[in-house]
Amino acid sequence: MFQFFITLFISLNLFSQVNRNGYPLIENYVIPGYYDGLQIWGAVQNQYGLVYFAYNEGLLEFDGQDWRQIFIKEECILRSLDIDHNGRLYIGGIGEFGYLEINEFGKEKYVSLSETLDPTLNYKEIWRTFCIDDDVYFCSFKMIFRYSNNEISIIQLPQYSFYAFNVNDIIYFGNYQEGLFKIEKDSVWPCVGGDFYANKDIFSMLPFKNNKLLISTHDGFFIYDINSGNSERPISESYREIK
Repeated sequence: MFQFFITLFISLNLFSQVNRNGYPLIENYVIPGYYDGLQIWGAVQNQYGLVYFAYNEGLLEFDGQDWRQIFIKEECILRSLDIDHNGRLYIGGIGEFGYLEINEFGKEKYVSLSETLDPTLNYKEIWRTFCIDDDVYFCSFKMIFRYSNNEISIIQLPQYSFYAFNVNDIIYFGNYQEGLFKIEKDSVWPCVGGDFYANKDIFSMLPFKNNKLLISTHDGFFIYDINSGNSERPISESYREIK
């Protein structure tokens, strides 16, 4: 009996040391009926706690218990979404962008903004959607559509442009030939020292500290100073310490 108690005590003690900080609170949710096209491209939560997901077969809504698919268009593949300060949901996808509004019966109705454009425009996919103040930006690799005061203006991007990012309410994007750019209203401006990112694909940009940004590229991570334009690697040579 004593030997059993010692063995049990040691086993429990060892088990408790697996992670001294505990385990993260993770809960998995099953999405019945949506497995075939379930590749999530974006997610946002509104002021009522409802979560919306852009995925390969349209738009999903989750209230914490039940899932619901919201019809947008036939064979509409969504890539991005965002919510403005009034709670309106804007979405972008392959050859399509617009928003959801609530009709007189309290049901969602999709309003297409892209249908008002010249059909010969070849912007392909809206990879990013950003709500900034009273404006909405629908971003493709070729152009950015700015929706402001119920009107759409088109911002042409230089050839070989890549993903756009919203950092501190400023839109940045990378261009493989010329480097890092930013959007101000309807204009494209090169960033100070942005040519450092020429020949680099930028995959993510995050706010850092002291007017600096953390930029992830295929060539590694960099800290970019928006004032001086200097870029440096944030990881020391030992790869153990972040500067």
